[in-house]
Amino acid sequence: MQPQQMTPQKQRLIIMILAGFFGLLIIVGLIFTFMRSQQGKLVIKDVTPSDSVVKLDGQEIKKGTHYITPGKHQIVVTRQVFKEEKVDFEIKGGEAREFEFFLFSYESAGLEWVKQNPEEAAKLDGEMSRRYEEAVDKSTKYEIMNDLPILDRYFRIDKGLSEKGNDFALYIQSGSEEGKAAALETLEYMGYDPKNFEIIYTQPE
Repeated sequence: MQPQQMTPQKQRLIIMILAGFFGLLIIVGLIFTFMRSQQGKLVIKDVTPSDSVVKLDGQEIKKGTHYITPGKHQIVVTRQVFKEEKVDFEIKGGEAREFEFFLFSYESAGLEWVKQNPEEAAKLDGEMSRRYEEAVDKSTKYEIMNDLPILDRYFRIDKGLSEKGNDFALYIQSGSEEGKAAALETLEYMGYDPKNFEIIYTQPE
């Protein structure tokens, strides 16, 4: 018995149905992409201890990528016998924000947990070292405030507004390249690394 051949009308109907289905998928995909572009992208890169509870605006979320409405939000990270971490932030549509959280504990139960979890303890040690070095660098930067202004016949060094969003910038006022070089040498002689500062050169008034 010969199989019944599909009529041209049925073939056209099936093609139209398939075309409509794929067209609908494309439209849904475009709408989904547009909606995502209007949201903010929140990425929780890491949380230590890994079994900590992370809540965004009171709702528990997991590590990874989340698309959220633009505006102000709050993340709270908690774990028993560890110190709570809280951050308030604002995000715009299409903007991406990344966070890492490290909870520390000075209670006996928390210290015991750290001993029993060496991999996570290494992460906490690394973060503690990073924070310490950052605090030392910041402290060193602000020590220079006690020495400003630095005056010389060829230059003047003083603090001023940053152009890069830093807390402050060093303004070196000099009319010559030799004076600028002498100012940098003076900073090094006083124990300051010019590379640690935002430096703006100006002409004498």
